[in-house]
Amino acid sequence: YLDTPIRQSNTELLTLFENHARKNYQRLRENKPFSDAVILILSKSINHIPGVNTIAGELGLSYKNLQLKLKSEGNTFIGLRNRVQCEFAKRLLMNENYFINEVGYLLGFRESSTFYRTFKRWTGHTPGEYRKQITKADRADTTIEY
Repeated sequence: YLDTPIRQSNTELLTLFENHARKNYQRLRENKPFSDAVILILSKSINHIPGVNTIAGELGLSYKNLQLKLKSEGNTFIGLRNRVQCEFAKRLLMNENYFINEVGYLLGFRESSTFYRTFKRWTGHTPGEYRKQITKADRADTTIEY
């Protein structure tokens, strides 16, 4: 239907459809937690996590407004950043083709010791301990795409 040519235009109908689409789009944006937008941006640039000011700019907000919106949902930027990094690290650790040091490097850690300490703070286990606990079934379900 999209390729079907329009024989006669109707500007009133066009205006009606555009307004309807605009209202539906706005409603979808309002119903979706704001934190999801931040998580999406963080997930796209996992090896070089952008700062809070960069993300605020991408979302058309000031630093303070970003923090207030996240706080209203019970989140913080640092908490979301840690959650994204932790989940990504867990998925990479399921793949035995990656050395633990590589996982830390892929997440943007310059020193493997910093990654080890941070991962232990997130999960209560070192990356090596976490990897040993993973079952073969868990590993088979894991695929990571860049």
